[in-house]
Amino acid sequence: IAAFALTMLATFMTTSNRSRTSTASLEDFQHILSTFTDASLLVKDENSVQAQALNWLVNEDKLRLSPHSPNLLQRYGLLVLYMSVFQDSWDFHGVHWMSNNTDDKGVDECKWDFVECEGNKVVKLQIEDQVGRGTLPPEIGILTNLKSLRLTSISLTQSLPHELGNLTNLEILDLSMNTIQGSVPLSLYELSTLKTLNLTGNQLDGKIAGKIGELSQLRECCVFVGKQ
Repeated sequence: IAAFALTMLATFMTTSNRSRTSTASLEDFQHILSTFTDASLLVKDENSVQAQALNWLVNEDKLRLSPHSPNLLQRYGLLVLYMSVFQDSWDFHGVHWMSNNTDDKGVDECKWDFVECEGNKVVKLQIEDQVGRGTLPPEIGILTNLKSLRLTSISLTQSLPHELGNLTNLEILDLSMNTIQGSVPLSLYELSTLKTLNLTGNQLDGKIAGKIGELSQLRECCVFVGKQ
């Protein structure tokens, strides 16, 4: 009996230690990611795409990244983007967009669908003519190495996040043929490397700021305001 009791105690202590480790790890992830995401979405709203992405990274991702892994933020940003864009259209826990290898979800994000990388940095994201019905989340601003962002004909809704202005290496921005509303964020006019801008086929309103003339690299620009 004494031996059984000691075994059970050891098992309990091991489980408790694992639980504390998991909790501490979750808090570490929350601390890092809250710099880029509203903390209330990570902690208080378990149904938010941000909380679901966090949960996947901590509990399901076979790569087992630490909170200080160099590609954590990039992986998180892509997760939130994909989940926001597709929502219920594709099963997040399926691996359709994560890789062609359906036996392993733990592949590098540079091997996910729609992504191109240089080195280990995501520089191109292209999703066209897919069954979406979501939004472009603020976490798009995490992907600061992006040079080309094409999200066309995927039924994006709501407004554009001002965090687009964080994409200081962006050369191509094509969000055409969606149902995006609101005005063009002023931060977009700060993208000095932008060469192509296409926002046609949306429901934008307001006015095009005169600052668009300061985009000296811009060669192709298609932006219409007013419902089309």
